[in-house]
Amino acid sequence: INTFIMSFDCGFDIFPSLPPTPENKTRYAEFLDDITTVYKTDQESRLLVLPTDADFPNFLDKRFIHFVLTNNPRIPANPNNCDLFLSLRTSSVFDAGTLDSIKEITSIARHHFGSRVHFWTNQSDIYTRGEVNRAEWEVSKRKDASDSQ
Repeated sequence: INTFIMSFDCGFDIFPSLPPTPENKTRYAEFLDDITTVYKTDQESRLLVLPTDADFPNFLDKRFIHFVLTNNPRIPANPNNCDLFLSLRTSSVFDAGTLDSIKEITSIARHHFGSRVHFWTNQSDIYTRGEVNRAEWEVSKRKDASDSQ
């Protein structure tokens, strides 16, 4: 029996993207609340790093919620940036637990965003890595409440 393990990329995309309407900002805030509730209660398997964490690492950007998965995927922490939430993706997945985590987060996203959520493995057919990087860069350029600290 061949025990060679393949690695792959997986994630989900939000398409069409969320216009920054009051309703979508609220929906995104509720999504963040659900993600936090699900993943911050289990300290054994810490999956989230929140900007409000006392031990938030200096090398991470506080404008994002970071996931402790391969490639450190992140999503905007401020609901005002919901229009720049294009994708959550991780790469070099060898572990079924990582795939399960992405699928669970996808399910939570579908609860809030419905048919806009598109799960994928291997490669996204919607957004390129460059488009996601550009959206993340845009988040870092926008002014928000954390800039005045």
